[in-house]
Amino acid sequence: MVLNQKEQELQLHPTAKILGFNINGVRTALVYGDMNGLVYERLQIDTPFDMPFINALEIICKAAEKLLSMVQAQRLPGPEVISLAISGDIDTNRGMLVSAPDLPQWKNAPIKGRLAMRYNLPVFLEQEANAGALAEYYFGAGQGFKNLVFISMEPTVRAGIIADGLVYHSPGGYAGNLGDIILAEQGPAGYGLPGSLNGFASAPGIVELARLRFPQYWQADLGPYQLVETAHNGDENALKVFAESGEWLGKGLCPLVRLLHPEVMIIGNPGSLLEEAMLVPARRALQTATSVPLEILPRLLPAKLGSRLNDLSALSPAIDRFRRQG
Repeated sequence: MVLNQKEQELQLHPTAKILGFNINGVRTALVYGDMNGLVYERLQIDTPFDMPFINALEIICKAAEKLLSMVQAQRLPGPEVISLAISGDIDTNRGMLVSAPDLPQWKNAPIKGRLAMRYNLPVFLEQEANAGALAEYYFGAGQGFKNLVFISMEPTVRAGIIADGLVYHSPGGYAGNLGDIILAEQGPAGYGLPGSLNGFASAPGIVELARLRFPQYWQADLGPYQLVETAHNGDENALKVFAESGEWLGKGLCPLVRLLHPEVMIIGNPGSLLEEAMLVPARRALQTATSVPLEILPRLLPAKLGSRLNDLSALSPAIDRFRRQG
C-alpha cells in the first residue's frame, strides 16, 4: 500500500473507528469497526457490477450512509478513516482500480479519490486478495507467520503475498494473478480462459466445472456455496467436482512454492469450507507437482476466519496502516 506524504504523516489512534468497504463483482460488504478488528455494524448489498463506475459507486455510498445512520442512532462515534478492499488490478500509487474482470465497466476508476472527497476522510486501499492476506495475518490462520500467501478464490484465483510482514505490491498492481495460468488445453473458464486455474478453482469456475462434468444434473441457479452445501451433504458428484478442483489448485500453486517457498499458504472461501473434499487433494497434488519433501513443503491451511473474512478484509488495510505506523 503506497501512501502519499499526508497519509504517511497521519497518526491513527487505537480507538479510531473505521468505515470499511469490501467490493467485488458479486457483493459489497460495508463494515463499521475498529482497529482491533471488532465489527459493530455491517450491511451487504449486491454490487451493481453492470453499471458505469460513477453510478455504481453512488449506490454503494448510499448503502454506506445507511450503515452510518444505524451507527449514529446508537450514539457511536463517526469513522475517522476509510478502509477499502476491492477485486481486480489496483494501482496503489494513483488510488485507482485499473480493471477487474468481474467489474467490466470500471476501467481506471479513481475510487480512492472519490471516497476521500465524499467523506473527507483518509482512505487506505488494498487489492482484495492482499486484504484477505492481512486479515488472516492479523486475526486468522496467518498469526505467528511472517511469510505467507493467501489464495483468494472469488471472483478469481489470486494470491495475496506477505513477505517479512509486508504486503508485496508490483508496479501497476498486476501481481498475484495466479488464476491466469493455463493448466489444460480445454476446460472451464470462470473469469478467465478455458483450461485456466481460474476455470478449475475459482468460485465461479468450480460451478462451471460441475456443469461440465455432470451436465443436466444441477439446478439452473446453482451457486458455489450451494455446491459446497451439497458436498457437505455427501453428494458424490459434488465431492468429485471438488476433488478435481483441489487437484488442479495444487498444481497451480506449484510456481508459488518454487518461487517464494512461504511458511504457509492459506486458502480462502469457498475452498476453506472443504478441507477434506478439496484441500486434501490439493496438498497431495502440490507435493507431487513440486517434488518438495513433505517435511519442508509449505503448509496448506484453510482460512480460519470463515464468515468473518469479508468483514475483516474490509477493515484490514486501515488496521495494517495502524499496526505499522511510526
